[in-house]
Amino acid sequence: MLRGNRWRTELSGLVDTTIADPRPGAAQLSAVAAHLEVADVRDTGQAVFAFDELFRLAAHLSATAGPAAVEAALTIAAEHALRAYRRTADPGLVRGLARRLHRQGMVRLSLALLHRGASLDLGPGAGAVSASLLWNALGEARRSLGDLSDAAPAYAKALAALDATPGLYREERSVVLNNLGLLHQALGDPAAAKSFLVRSLDEGGDLMDRHSRATTLDNLGSVEVALADQAGPYRLSDEYVNEGAGRHLRAAEELFDEAQRLYEAELPRSLPDYVVSLLNHVEAAEQMRQPDRLDRLTARAAQLAADPSVPPETRFLAVVTRGRTLFDQGHPAEAVRVLWPCLAELAPALDLKELLPEGFNVLMEAAGAAGHRQLAEQAAAAVVGYDDTLLPWRLAVASERQARHLFGAFRYRTETVLGHCLPSAPAGEAPPWLYELVLRRKGVLAERQGSAWLRARDTGSVDTALLDAVRDLRRQIAELDVGGVDGVSIQAARHRLREAERRLDEAETRLYRAIGSAAPPAGRIVLPDLQNRLGPDTALVDITTMRRPGGSHRYVAFLVRGHGPVRFHELGEVGEVDDRLQDLADALATLPDGPRSLPEPPALFPPGVALPARVVISGTGLWGMAPWCVVRGPGGRPLIDGHTVSSVPSARSLLAVTPPPTAAGPAVVVGDPDFDLDYDRQVPFLLRWSVDRLEHTATEATEVAARLGVQPLLRGDATRAAVLNVRRPRVLHLASHGVFLDAINSLDEQREPREYVMRTAGGAVVTEERVWGSPDAGPTADQRALHRRRVQWLHEVGPAAPVSRSALVFAGCNAWLAGLGTGPEVGTGLLTAGEFALLDLHGTALVVLSACTTGTGAVDYSDGSMLTLRTAALAAGAACCLSSLWEVDDAATATMMSAFYRHVAAGSSPAQALRTAQLAMRANRPDPYYWAGWVVEGS
Repeated sequence: MLRGNRWRTELSGLVDTTIADPRPGAAQLSAVAAHLEVADVRDTGQAVFAFDELFRLAAHLSATAGPAAVEAALTIAAEHALRAYRRTADPGLVRGLARRLHRQGMVRLSLALLHRGASLDLGPGAGAVSASLLWNALGEARRSLGDLSDAAPAYAKALAALDATPGLYREERSVVLNNLGLLHQALGDPAAAKSFLVRSLDEGGDLMDRHSRATTLDNLGSVEVALADQAGPYRLSDEYVNEGAGRHLRAAEELFDEAQRLYEAELPRSLPDYVVSLLNHVEAAEQMRQPDRLDRLTARAAQLAADPSVPPETRFLAVVTRGRTLFDQGHPAEAVRVLWPCLAELAPALDLKELLPEGFNVLMEAAGAAGHRQLAEQAAAAVVGYDDTLLPWRLAVASERQARHLFGAFRYRTETVLGHCLPSAPAGEAPPWLYELVLRRKGVLAERQGSAWLRARDTGSVDTALLDAVRDLRRQIAELDVGGVDGVSIQAARHRLREAERRLDEAETRLYRAIGSAAPPAGRIVLPDLQNRLGPDTALVDITTMRRPGGSHRYVAFLVRGHGPVRFHELGEVGEVDDRLQDLADALATLPDGPRSLPEPPALFPPGVALPARVVISGTGLWGMAPWCVVRGPGGRPLIDGHTVSSVPSARSLLAVTPPPTAAGPAVVVGDPDFDLDYDRQVPFLLRWSVDRLEHTATEATEVAARLGVQPLLRGDATRAAVLNVRRPRVLHLASHGVFLDAINSLDEQREPREYVMRTAGGAVVTEERVWGSPDAGPTADQRALHRRRVQWLHEVGPAAPVSRSALVFAGCNAWLAGLGTGPEVGTGLLTAGEFALLDLHGTALVVLSACTTGTGAVDYSDGSMLTLRTAALAAGAACCLSSLWEVDDAATATMMSAFYRHVAAGSSPAQALRTAQLAMRANRPDPYYWAGWVVEGS
């Protein structure tokens, strides 16, 4: 062992010799590594000197020998840090070197060092605490990179290491719990985040110093703001407020005030965190619409952030928040003056996170409103570049729920870029790069939904047990969401659903990570590929939304042909167009009692546009439920008169067609379900609501089955389990009732008693909501009560998930509604869109949903897509789906189905067959109620 100056001098000499060699090799690095092996690992100063020398060597090698040599030199430093840790159980050198490696861009090596150190078993006591510190540091590093799925197990191991010694290490445990709270907030689960943060205060107690307590209180305030956002808008009108949101916001205000009081007592040391607290407070003021407080908070934060002790990222956030406030107050020029110098200075030095595109998005909006078009376009280019890198990375490690949570911000920025970069005229030629941006955003969430992920089975690249676990959890959640209220309060049912969703999040994250590592990266979708797919005889109308300078939120349609430029046409304000679409849908869905005039559909095409014979439309928002055949063409006539019309979820889906790995199986036809299953012999009372038999569906199913050469599943065989067990039929035909459960934010749920407990945690007052059970909680023998609760749940309370609101009805639904135990084959008798998307329909050419309202559903406002049974069929892998937008009597439906299949058998495509059948029915029954509600979606 060499000590002191001699050792340092020899190390510097070895590094100088290596640097002097124009072609340094492994021998020189081996000599440096050997010299570190004889160092005194207990001498921290010696270790820090060695790290400095190795970073000096790495800087030279980066310019002369390449990244492999740089990594080899810094790996020598990592090995020395680990040797010291094994000997002393002090994680300081490992943590310090990991931070330095991270700052130098050696992120992979930094993470590997923390993981190796944390994985060393140095025994209980101090060894467990050291391991916890390293696991926590690894979680922090992962979270800072946005890699939330890997941060979670690191934090869990940090907590587990401390839990081995209960009652001890409370401060360390408090830190890890605080970080778990921040993690779950980032994952979009504020309820879990609050639980961890309150536990952090409990653990820390009187051991927490003022700064630590302030940080946890501030984090808890941010979580209360997120819970308020979940509860809905704070101001319902000028006179009424949302009390649920208000309760959380008042708690947030108190927590922020106390945190800032503690930070102020610690200034100037606490200045960076004090600025962050002011910015977090801004979010509460925004929800409560307090412009004066917003102005004070953002001005103060921006002023303080100019201090050199405030990190660049916090300063960037403070300036962006101030710029946003100035812009919202109607001072765009002042916002540009504040934003542009700071963004230009700080952006190049910051790690790539959502903060960067968000900042440039604010600059784009302000510059556009101030008339600085060139600056707005420069900011738009920055936004697109950042988001193109961030979005695939974020989606690759996000569950479905997390993906929807994060995508809303990407969509908003995309809308803003479109509105600022399209020509200001209401119609014209769209820049190709701008429409390709739409191709890269619209539909990316839909690609992840459903059973497309099951195709991984065919390559053997993903553990089938993991796939089965995800599928089973999704089914559990669908069943809980539709029928999970039995014997418990609404609140308890929602709590049970959230717990299942958390388990699903974990499983989906592991699944998508496995699929992403096994599959090659997806290619970039470009306009020429789409035009080649369309060919000369097809035009695509792609509808999306944009935000013009000044904030106008508008629909815009892009017209894409097989060649030539892409044209765009503004369709109007989103709110006004939605009102017109809803009025049209309501009128068309009403049974006519004679000749009538109908609302004029919104214009979809500018005058004078020539369209080919085939038109494919991709809607968004309420356009996704438009009856395309009655929408007016460029000449003012309904599209059905001169064109074959079909729809697709997105233009991306036109390019996503892949051949099935095996031939499709026989067709499956299901119809005329026995909804009762003799429940009336077991229940001595009348039902408040039940499903009526559709007698004509028996004839329809029998005829269709005969055409397809199979036996239909009828009456008691027409169960949800029979449909769930379907795998890759050539055709799937389902003739039954369809329902849309539109109850949401019901008074029953709002008025249900809540139990809140106020107590102190870590010296602060916190309010916790306890899960409340109804007085008759638990199984009940009273079938009347159970029947009432099930009907109330479906029609007055409603499912929480949008994909659970659209459902098909199968055998035994009335028996379940009556309070009977129906068994796993029958279950609730309801098959939701979420479950339907889990079918394996890869290779299925056609799905026919011969049922009411199977084409309607909820709008997923994270990306504007529709969450319906028809989109679920495509998400499950089907090539094409025929569905209905409103309820038509089953006799008319049977007639339509007979004509449709006759034309398909004669060689027509589904879209052509539907058009021919609709025209024939229109000739006999001119009112669109009878024929216009059927739509074909898919290829």
